[in-house]
Amino acid sequence: MRGNYRMRNVETARPISSPSGKALWTEQELAAGIPMRLGQFSPVVLLLEPESAASRTFKGISPTRLAMLNKLWVKPAEVPGGPKIGCTPLDVMNPTHGTFPTALQLAADNGFNVENLPEESRFRNLDVVLYSHPKQECRNPDDLLDFVRKGGGLLMLGSGALTYHVLPSNGKILKELGVEQAYIPAALYNPKPNLPEEDCLNVRCRIIPGHPVTENVTEFVTANAGVLTRFPRNAQVLLRAPKDGSQCSNRPVAVAFEYGKGRVIYICDYWFIRPLHINRGDDAQFFLNALNWLAKRDSKVLSAADREKSLYISKELLEKAEQEEAQGITTLEAPQEKPSVLSASDFSKTKGLQGGDPIVDAMKNF
Repeated sequence: MRGNYRMRNVETARPISSPSGKALWTEQELAAGIPMRLGQFSPVVLLLEPESAASRTFKGISPTRLAMLNKLWVKPAEVPGGPKIGCTPLDVMNPTHGTFPTALQLAADNGFNVENLPEESRFRNLDVVLYSHPKQECRNPDDLLDFVRKGGGLLMLGSGALTYHVLPSNGKILKELGVEQAYIPAALYNPKPNLPEEDCLNVRCRIIPGHPVTENVTEFVTANAGVLTRFPRNAQVLLRAPKDGSQCSNRPVAVAFEYGKGRVIYICDYWFIRPLHINRGDDAQFFLNALNWLAKRDSKVLSAADREKSLYISKELLEKAEQEEAQGITTLEAPQEKPSVLSASDFSKTKGLQGGDPIVDAMKNF
């Protein structure tokens, strides 16, 4: 390489001074190597530009998008004395948490403490278990059933039976609870969705009044729901498929019942609590009602301000972010480092160079 060069970190657009402290790197300095102390969990891409070349313009992300990122997966403050929800992982190649952050933020904002459970959980020191994926095989089914018998609450989520990938795997638990879902193909279907706002799996259920879980719920929109073919005699139906003449017509979608000293809600739709889906209709109110009933707490009516605070990822905010970025209203500010709910490794404790360029070194966290 001949001549002098400017160097920048592509991620932050931040200039990196040469070892001599100048803005330009000489060919001799570049040939000698680029000494950098690693200090932050972040990819490293460097841009070298000849001194004579025009400086490339970097565009960041909108302030609105940054605000959403600054809330994503942040560990909520503990609520002293608040009921604790244990969330099971999703069944993917590596069982994971984190796919319904705004639903859990809604729970946290309403007095619940949220804990991510490992696969081998014995379901102790909890008030409610959110069994978040029908395909995730419970390693300790007797412990889960015993937890409910002794007074715990269980919100178990199923799915529309589109493929075998989402069929419930916990046969022992479902048999003991007296619950069974319809087999493939059995999913609520909307032949005339309001495009592009909806898709064919967004179906408005019939809401059955008379139970605390359906209080203040006037519209429930599915994301990918199936139907039940069997449920306990003491169960109360909360949601039914619409009477549309299909094979799922008027079938139960969600039920609530007591089991021993505890309570159970089974809903055939694990997608509805994901971001954007939970924003539809009164799905957020239904979810909060379910948690409160399972924890034996009184219901609470969500205001528009409550929804806006907790459901911080929304169609409106994403559209605003797109508009800002199209207009060049952007920032290169990095998302804030905060304790996360996703992992035991807390990268918020990693420190970079004082006043220097933050590059990667997260190994000490492992």
